Amino acid sequence: MPGRIEQIANDLIQDDGKAFYCHKTLSGSRDHDEDGEEGEHYQPGSKDSVCAGSLIFQLKVGRVPIIARLAFSAGLIDYKGLQAQFSDVIDPDDVL
Repeated sequence: MPGRIEQIANDLIQDDGKAFYCHKTLSGSRDHDEDGEEGEHYQPGSKDSVCAGSLIFQLKVGRVPIIARLAFSAGLIDYKGLQAQFSDVIDPDDVL
């Protein structure tokens, strides 16, 4: 959808407590309004994983989510491995 990438990019830098989940791993559900229409709030499922591309984008901006900082400190995420993929992810100046 037009403007979606900009919306996602802005959401990623607004709240370091919020993760962006990989569309290939989504297992949760969205809320619904009174008419039964799907809402915008997503409740993560047990199989959801943080999107590597969104995490790399956040690293490029310097706005890393709390969950990733914990994973870095526990040695669960390889910073150098993610950094090696910087050129594969959109530049912040292109969308912010």
